[in-house]
Amino acid sequence: MFRLLCSFLLGSAAVLGFAPFSCWPIVFFSLVGFLLLISSSFHKNVFLLGLFYGLGYFGFGVGWIQVSVHQFGIPSYFFSYGVTTLLVIFLSSYVGFFAILLRLLLNTGFHLAIAGPVLWLAIEYGRSYLFTGFPWLMLGYSQIDGPLSSYIPIIGSMGCSFLVVLVSCLIVTCIRSGRLPSIYRLGALVGIFVLGLALRFYETTESRGSPLDVTLVQGAVPQEIKWHPNIRQPSIERYRSISADHWDSDIIIWPETAIPAFRNEVREELRELGSLASKTDTNFLLGIPRISNESGLKYNSIVSIGDQEQVYDKRHLVPFGEYLPAVSYLSWLFDYLDIPMSEFSSGSASQTLLEFPSYKIGASICYESVFPDLINRKAAESDFLVNLSNDAWFGDSLGPHQHLQIARTRALENGRYLVRATNNGLTAIINHKGDVLKQAAQFVPTYLRGDIQPKTGATFYTRLGDRPLMYLAGFLLMFNFFFRSDKRSYRSGSYPYN
Repeated sequence: MFRLLCSFLLGSAAVLGFAPFSCWPIVFFSLVGFLLLISSSFHKNVFLLGLFYGLGYFGFGVGWIQVSVHQFGIPSYFFSYGVTTLLVIFLSSYVGFFAILLRLLLNTGFHLAIAGPVLWLAIEYGRSYLFTGFPWLMLGYSQIDGPLSSYIPIIGSMGCSFLVVLVSCLIVTCIRSGRLPSIYRLGALVGIFVLGLALRFYETTESRGSPLDVTLVQGAVPQEIKWHPNIRQPSIERYRSISADHWDSDIIIWPETAIPAFRNEVREELRELGSLASKTDTNFLLGIPRISNESGLKYNSIVSIGDQEQVYDKRHLVPFGEYLPAVSYLSWLFDYLDIPMSEFSSGSASQTLLEFPSYKIGASICYESVFPDLINRKAAESDFLVNLSNDAWFGDSLGPHQHLQIARTRALENGRYLVRATNNGLTAIINHKGDVLKQAAQFVPTYLRGDIQPKTGATFYTRLGDRPLMYLAGFLLMFNFFFRSDKRSYRSGSYPYN
């Protein structure tokens, strides 16, 4: 039981590496402790060790989901905490399987510094895609302010996770070897960090044209009243009022579902805004749901209004929030929950980029920013990235801070400026290095105005994505399979660390 408690506490400590705490070194301390527990426990306890590490990691790290389930679902703490607990247990099971598979590979002669990073990569990949994916709290995100962040434009956030686990495994091999660390281990550890620091000076993309003057508008309309019919017009007027002094900007952006109505319901208001944008020669983007005239399907969209109207429809929807999986079996649940705007369809994968005179925009909406393949698929063709979001669902919790950290990683991966307009924060302007240049205060109606520099060219990660990393992981696993150490005994605690 003591080991399980230690594992839980180590998992909880790892969350301090993520925003808003951003203490990136603590992630290595957490993983080293966890790996030492795995390597010194009997087989029957290993899955539980991983499960308890995950309970601390995800319980503390994504427990904020309870806020939205309670406030905007069924207002029962029994239900909201129950649903959140089930999600945390499900996510924790990934870590449990990581622990038991790692012990099995070590027992058959695999090297910790190969088996550990490859298996962690596998569980992060699984979390990203199984059951529509929930790739939150990837270890690589915790390093956005650390020396390993320089690898992100080359191998992406999952590649950075791979390096975090590799470094932790090398530290464990030094501890478990029982003698002075070999020059090879120390050389690898030092080399990883030194190269990371050196890569900070490497520019992956080039500037294109002059900087653009961008204004992001944050209306801070409370989520619990946002969709009430009586709030629609006051919401529009609030956004118009905040924007009034900024029509001399190159671009004005309103966040996801800034107008709480379908596009066809507010034609006159949109016509007035479009006329104003045309007169001032301002490019104007806003988030608004729409109904397709051809199919009648509903979309969560970004609309460009002015001389040239364009549309981007959200592609990766939030299950149980924007659409209902297995609708024929669970439609009664949505009828009971009565969640506003929860019957959306996914946008086409072949959508063209939003385009202004001389510039192209890689657009995404809210949750899409956590899926790197969705962003980098169009990043090479774009001059900068835009993400419209609504984190009001999660109140004053860790969620919005973690979401901003993820957006910073997308900017760094693709070497592009990213502007993030949100309903109540965290609205921010992020440069191509993933640094937050400006950030608006949370929960207040305000604006954020600043310059962004369009970029051209493509990072290594933009061009190739995660494929090289997956090939490398497969090669390392096969190489170690054919050149394994002798099989060791579980009970002896002797594993191939050398």
